[in-house]
Amino acid sequence: MKELRGRTALLTGAAGGLGHYIARALAAEGVNLALCDLPSASVDDLLAELRPQGVTAESIPADLTDPGGLEALVRHSEEAVGPLDILVNNAGMEFAGGFAHQTREELETITAVNLVAVMELTRVALPGMLERRRGQIVNVASIAGKGPFPYLASYCATKHAVVGFTHALRA
Repeated sequence: MKELRGRTALLTGAAGGLGHYIARALAAEGVNLALCDLPSASVDDLLAELRPQGVTAESIPADLTDPGGLEALVRHSEEAVGPLDILVNNAGMEFAGGFAHQTREELETITAVNLVAVMELTRVALPGMLERRRGQIVNVASIAGKGPFPYLASYCATKHAVVGFTHALRA
């Protein structure tokens, strides 16, 4: 996708970390944005920064651990900014520490956010992109998706899976 001006994107993990940088870079190219993060995480300052650049930017809060809410997230994003041309699966979380001390709930949460949400949002957004014969999906992983890091076993596992999923989907 060479020309980005006027395109639309859904960006997860927009409230912090890389999310701010990705949102600013897309807005600078004229991309209209649906910014997603947890309902408790505000993107108001980011919206105020981006809108004067002449793009549509809307907050679409969602909890990515809620599998039933992911289809609604795509639908609400498209209602807010139009059919999606770009999906940026940026949201992520980690639990550092010895693997033996992690709880089942922590394993389920990190897997839901770092892997299942990536796959499900892709599964929901992809048919429209294929129908329109245009679209890009960007899955943000980590160097932890390429190698092992002590005390980050579950994080590394989910990021390795995202890298594998991305390569397989592209093929």
